[in-house]
Amino acid sequence: MSDNTFDISRRKVLGSIGLIGAGSAAAGAGTMAYFSDTEESTGNTVSAGTLDLELSTQANAPISVPDAKPGDTGNAVWQLNNAGSIDGGDIELDVINVVSLENGYEDPEPVDDDGDGELDDYLKVEVGIDPDYANDTDLGDGDENDVLSKANIHTVASNGPQSAEEGLSTSETKYLYVKWEFPNNGNQNDAQGDQVTFDVEVALKQN
Repeated sequence: MSDNTFDISRRKVLGSIGLIGAGSAAAGAGTMAYFSDTEESTGNTVSAGTLDLELSTQANAPISVPDAKPGDTGNAVWQLNNAGSIDGGDIELDVINVVSLENGYEDPEPVDDDGDGELDDYLKVEVGIDPDYANDTDLGDGDENDVLSKANIHTVASNGPQSAEEGLSTSETKYLYVKWEFPNNGNQNDAQGDQVTFDVEVALKQN
């Protein structure tokens, strides 16, 4: 075999090797390709719900007693509704802002110098929830939840907020009641003309 023939054959072989290498590279690149598709979920929002406790007078509310005397009792009732969008998990009750006023001294009343009245020393209150109040007679049917049991008004106020351990859904109506009593404990002339003011705070909390 001549040298020229050898040279030509070598070029062909080298060319073939080059083609094979190029083909291998192309094949390797092809294995990295893949199909894909992308979609988007749009318009996502998160909105907070609401608790909106509404309190409306039902009977004898607010309490306004001008001439209470020893032995008198009374009550007042308010309707409770949740006008929000989520159910309330718990109702809390509290008696706050108790103020005792002397309002001067009547003739039988002993005079003191502290400026505070004495009616608050005798006044008792009870605060609770009635699920199905209809009238004053119904208020004593035994299904009331006396969250703040009857006691001297200062004792009740000192207890702080108390849970009713019952909620108020968006479809429910319940009733807040306040019962008061001016017990007859004998000679209570020191309370004549005195006045007591107080507030009842109602809070509705989420589940």
